[in-house]
Amino acid sequence: MKRVSDFTSCFVVIFSLVLTLPSCNSSGGGGFFGDNPPAGGSVIGTVAGTTVVAVNQAGEIAGSDDTEGKIPDVQGNFSFALTNIPVGQKLRLFLLTNGGIFPLYFGQPRTNVFILDQDIEVDLGFVAIVDDDYVRTVPDLAGQEGRAVPEKDPTELTEVRPGSEDASIPASLVTPDTSGLTLGELLELGFEALEDLTLLKAKTYFEAAFNLAGNSPSDDADTARIFFAVTRVGALAFD
Repeated sequence: MKRVSDFTSCFVVIFSLVLTLPSCNSSGGGGFFGDNPPAGGSVIGTVAGTTVVAVNQAGEIAGSDDTEGKIPDVQGNFSFALTNIPVGQKLRLFLLTNGGIFPLYFGQPRTNVFILDQDIEVDLGFVAIVDDDYVRTVPDLAGQEGRAVPEKDPTELTEVRPGSEDASIPASLVTPDTSGLTLGELLELGFEALEDLTLLKAKTYFEAAFNLAGNSPSDDADTARIFFAVTRVGALAFD
């Protein structure tokens, strides 16, 4: 497993994250997605660089794509594609980046829920994260800060219907499944979550490692105790 020899650098990452928390709720990242649901439609587009996640009406991950390692286009943006998106279910999309979760909103009135009536491909175009700088460029989006907005409204397609807004953050985005993982695997995933600045995910992994370690005197057990204690404090500040 990845061995962290310098605890100081990890503490800096944790507390830097706590001090620079985004205004939106929770965090995200990769590495915790379950099996894809049955074949369905697809959602494509481009982003500045992030993980794009689709969540179904049960709050489960229905599809995801991470732009890490991809080659940008001439505008410096990265393509994403979510496949096997279920038809006939209420769906929500989220951009996960820099420890923040940004729900995708579209349409008039604004909503973040849509339903595919057929197995079609939905092209969102460029998906932007709205912040103060973006609002200065697009004043009509004032009040949408902390959200993601697509270049193309998916509900303009006749095969896509809007649903009522659901502003909740799915637990699946911040509480990964830790069952069946070894102590070493939990620590590995915890450190990966810290690197991605996904503090709540990291806390979940380190808490599971702490519980699994019990009274063991091993180095891994000590590491689990230290990082669970630190991320637990950070998660309280985050909430």
